[in-house]
Formats: sequence, C-alpha cells, structure tokens
Amino acid sequence: MVIASLLLSIATPALALPADWIVAQGAANCSATDVDFSDSRNGLASCALSNAMSTSDGGLTWNVYPTGLQQSLVFAHASSTNELYVARLGLYHSINGGSTWSEVGALSNNLGSVRDVHFDGVRRVAVQGGNLLYSLDSGSHWQVGYSAQQGVNFDELHFPTATTGFASGGIYLLTRTGRPP
Repeated sequence: MVIASLLLSIATPALALPADWIVAQGAANCSATDVDFSDSRNGLASCALSNAMSTSDGGLTWNVYPTGLQQSLVFAHASSTNELYVARLGLYHSINGGSTWSEVGALSNNLGSVRDVHFDGVRRVAVQGGNLLYSLDSGSHWQVGYSAQQGVNFDELHFPTATTGFASGGIYLLTRTGRPP
C-alpha cells in the first residue's frame, strides 16, 4: 500500500470500493510516510521533512506538528495516545503525545534508515540498513540478528503469530525471542 501526501479514510467498515475513500482533513502539510493507530480513534503518522501528525477521530482530521528531529521520518507506531514512536536515522520515543522525543538505543550511530520496528512486550525487532536487529530490553540495547546481504534490502516486518516473523525484501524466520533460529 502506498500512502500518498493526503491520508485517506474508509467511509464504511466493510471492504470498500475506491469511491468509498474520502480525503482526510488537515493532512495537506504532511507527506505521510507511515501510519499506525493505538485504537480505532487515535493514530499517528510520520511525515517527510521531520513532521508528524495525529488524529483522535479515526483519521477524518489530522493535526500536523513539528518533531524537531531534523530528518524525514519513515516509521510511526502509536502504543497509546501519549506513547509514540517514529524513526528514520534512529528510533525516537515520546511519552507526552509527541511534544518531546528522545532516542531509544542509539540506532542513529549505525548506518542506514530504521524502516520498521515490531513491538512485542519488551522485545523489539527492527530493520535498519538491510540488517535485522533485535532487543530484549525495550530497545535500550540492540544486537544484529541477521547481517545485511548483497541484494537483500529489508524494509518491512510482519509477524502473523507470536513465534513467526517475516521481513520483506527477503524472507527470514525469527523465533519468539527475536533471534534467528
């Protein structure tokens, strides 16, 4: 799915036809790169040019705000309305709804963009620069679970179960601990 510069919302809960999509209000100042919802009403989107935006009405309207991170963001995760994560050159965490941000685990010291992060309690799995990284302590410390290989460019994670995870750009199975088998 490609997220355009305007976020779109489905008007009905059933599988929608293209005519059922509507333009979200307030998103024009944000070229959205990723979106995540903590519940059916509250969401976060990362934006190019270091902004983020939030919604509290299920995505019908959005509030764009600066993060101060000085980088185009490519990842968004909303744990709750107050606990938010965004990423690009590092992984950043806010506990006050995006008013302030702090880096998690010094990933900005590594090469490559943080493209995706999977959250499972205190366990984390991240894609950065083609590497699959894992953390067992909420991201404070990271280890390489799979080193980047030529021709493999991971950019998205998907965990269909608690014990199986996949990364697009290559297929790699991860165990429950976030470490390769």
